[in-house]
Amino acid sequence: MDSPGHCAQYCTYTAMENESREIISVITVDKRETGRNSVIMEREAFVRTVDTLLNEVKLVEVCTDAHVQISALMNKGKYKDLGLQHSLDMWHGAKNLAKRIHAASQVKGQSSLSSWLKDIVNHFWWCCKTADSYQEFLELWLGLLHHVTNEHRWVLGSCQHADLESGGTQQWLERGSMAHEALKSIVRNKRWLNEVHKYLNFRLQHHVRDTPPKNENYINIYTMRVSEYVMIEFSSNTTEEHYKKCPLECKCLLPSPFCF
Repeated sequence: MDSPGHCAQYCTYTAMENESREIISVITVDKRETGRNSVIMEREAFVRTVDTLLNEVKLVEVCTDAHVQISALMNKGKYKDLGLQHSLDMWHGAKNLAKRIHAASQVKGQSSLSSWLKDIVNHFWWCCKTADSYQEFLELWLGLLHHVTNEHRWVLGSCQHADLESGGTQQWLERGSMAHEALKSIVRNKRWLNEVHKYLNFRLQHHVRDTPPKNENYINIYTMRVSEYVMIEFSSNTTEEHYKKCPLECKCLLPSPFCF
């Protein structure tokens, strides 16, 4: 996000309409506009982007990464009062989940979690894609704690996969073991569960963030060219008429900004 040491000079925030994949807004914030505080540039760029779009289209949903300052803005205040829905990027959520599981697997007595990392992350994707409500997500998600112990039917539910073949090579976790308890603390984490409803629209926006060139040697020279590159890459076939015919209801993907 930032260049090393939080010494970013510029922050460019790009908004892409979800259905058409057209770039509809590009905002650049200079660190001098935020009292030379690069930490709050992303928040400032987000506010300018959303406020501009609210005056131009009927904005119903925005998708960002899990930025603490932006989540705080969306959880209360004018954006919440306007009924603006905040979704989080699935790829970013899955990546953060993988990091937590990997960190837990490095603790002595919990190394068996490493063999489950990919399956757990895949299960998260599947739960978000399948669930039609937060309650349904919980039922599917918490079932993971049974599955990893080779328990596929329990009092209040069961796994939805087919019967497993006997003699498999899967390393099952022992219920109550250090590894299982560590996984339980991750799966049942209160902060995670309070935010997880924001993933249930199954939005993806990381591909926009990965588009610009990342050679730091050119970062300051080509600040505005990065914005132009993104717009050309995603809106090369967009004419002036397309911008005049902006959708009445706009669901925007607001990627984590490019900060220089």
